[in-house]
Amino acid sequence: MKKHLIAAAVASVLAVPAFAQSSVTVYGVMDAGIQSWDSGSESLTRATSSGLSTSRLGFRGSEDLGGGMKANFQLEGTLNLANGSQGSSNTTQVFNREAWVGLSGGFGDGRFGRQDVNRTQDVDIDVSQAVNLGLAPRIGGKADQLGNDVAGVVKYISPAFSGFQFQIGYTSGNTSSNTTDSKLEQQGVSFSYNSGPLRVVGGTHKAKGTTGTLDQELTAFGASYDFGMVSIGGYTSTADVNLSGDMKVNSLSARMPLGDGLALHGVYQTAKISGTANA
Repeated sequence: MKKHLIAAAVASVLAVPAFAQSSVTVYGVMDAGIQSWDSGSESLTRATSSGLSTSRLGFRGSEDLGGGMKANFQLEGTLNLANGSQGSSNTTQVFNREAWVGLSGGFGDGRFGRQDVNRTQDVDIDVSQAVNLGLAPRIGGKADQLGNDVAGVVKYISPAFSGFQFQIGYTSGNTSSNTTDSKLEQQGVSFSYNSGPLRVVGGTHKAKGTTGTLDQELTAFGASYDFGMVSIGGYTSTADVNLSGDMKVNSLSARMPLGDGLALHGVYQTAKISGTANA
């Protein structure tokens, strides 16, 4: 009888590590190049950072809490490879891109902290199949808050239902570190649908400031289809910035794989600004 009790106790102890597992991943992008510039009156040649993609260092991890639930986190900050410093102009802000913690499970994924409000600003990346073409336009410098990672965001990401998934996020703007308007309130919802070669994405993102001059709204919709030999994508977006004007962007893209990780990309884009002196 005693032997059986000891064996059961040992089996219980050995099962504990399998019950709660944790993992941490260190990742990053190191983008460096040489920049040559000549204005006619002066010129320079220098090493630069983040020419094609933002140089960054990040940490992401999760811990199994049991019952299908996980605790997750992500910390990510920009780097300047030209001088070895942090990429952020705010020297006290180490993780200026992502800094959140959350819980995930069968109910979906809840995240709290510094992050993007939703994926509306990334519709162009999702369907252009190449690079970020600047879906969130900057009209008179007033629209650059939309699409940036901001502080104090509460975001929910749903589970995928038959290929359909949505995100909803909100921040009250109760900190002066997230935008130039310390009281800029932001909210939005976005969705994606994936079914084999077909991908459809869209969303809306709104911001409201204390004075009204920074009130903004961005809506976007896009789709792509992979035919095998070539994939075609397109999107349309409208940015509405109070007292500054509207900007309409349309794009059509194509991607042809060449093998060995290479691909040929082609993108055609039009943009029209109305109601502003910046047109």
